[in-house]
Amino acid sequence: MSWKDRIEREIRTFQTKRVNRKKQRALKDTPVSLICNNCTGGILLHDYGKRFDSPFVNMAIYGEDFFRLVTDLPRYLSYSLREDREKSEQYGYPVAMLGDVMIRFPHDSDFSAVLNTWNRRVSRVDFSHVFVLWVGYRDELPESMLERIAAVPYPKVVFLNHERKDIPYAYSIKGFEGEKGVGHVWANEGLSGKKYYDQFPIEKWLKRDPSMEDYL
Repeated sequence: MSWKDRIEREIRTFQTKRVNRKKQRALKDTPVSLICNNCTGGILLHDYGKRFDSPFVNMAIYGEDFFRLVTDLPRYLSYSLREDREKSEQYGYPVAMLGDVMIRFPHDSDFSAVLNTWNRRVSRVDFSHVFVLWVGYRDELPESMLERIAAVPYPKVVFLNHERKDIPYAYSIKGFEGEKGVGHVWANEGLSGKKYYDQFPIEKWLKRDPSMEDYL
């Protein structure tokens, strides 16, 4: 690593800590049960210093499965999480079924640990403070899902690239132009300490500010 890279890394680390302290003060007394389709949700909650009041952390749910889940969340969370051993062996990490929804846990190696954590966090979900975040990571949102987004009974946001501004509840994240979807929106954008996801007014959204009516 060059001296320039080391200096930039130190600046980025310092600035990120500074920005995160501000974020944590802003949402200190705001309850949040965030449902996200990939690990972006967990990173966002960590940055804001929020307890994981949702089991959807460090996992991935794709396409139709995710929107089937979030349009009927209480019913799905009443189901037991069951390992699909065949798929776990195929992918090399725990894969489970929640009813007919497949959930992947690429950051884990032991399903029993996944299950214990899952059950603890399911008990924390506050349905009066559920927010849904879809991150269109490396893929456009299929046209078939547009109606599903509108049917989600909670505040929701869809992170997509700048080319899909016509989708209900979509928010364009700059910096991924020319891509099929957004990349790592949880990564730092420059040296300011802010993340790409900070382009969206997260704090106003989670506080249900009236100015966010398009996403509530």
